[in-house]
Amino acid sequence: ATGGGFTWTDVTGTSQAMSVSNGYVADNASQVAFTLPTTAAIGDTVILVGKGAGGWKVTYTTSQQIILGSTSSTVTSGSITSTNQYDSVTLTCITANNVFACRAVQGNITIA
Repeated sequence: ATGGGFTWTDVTGTSQAMSVSNGYVADNASQVAFTLPTTAAIGDTVILVGKGAGGWKVTYTTSQQIILGSTSSTVTSGSITSTNQYDSVTLTCITANNVFACRAVQGNITIA
């Protein structure tokens, strides 16, 4: 499905690699594990919306990091996690390939 210039995927499994310019609906009774894209230019964006009872978690690979307000995740091994079923986040790349900022957040996101 497409909408707002993004391709949308209803993720019914428990894991999904993310691609830029894509939106994802976490739709599983168990937590859905998402992995940030390893290649992203400044301004590239991904969107994640919760639906399933299990919520979601975003992890990443070497040298990547996520910034939420004045808090940043641990480089390489950190994550962000939903705390409620319908939490959502828009992540925009602010340093090519490596750093993503939470540009829009709905809910209480845990950052590690």
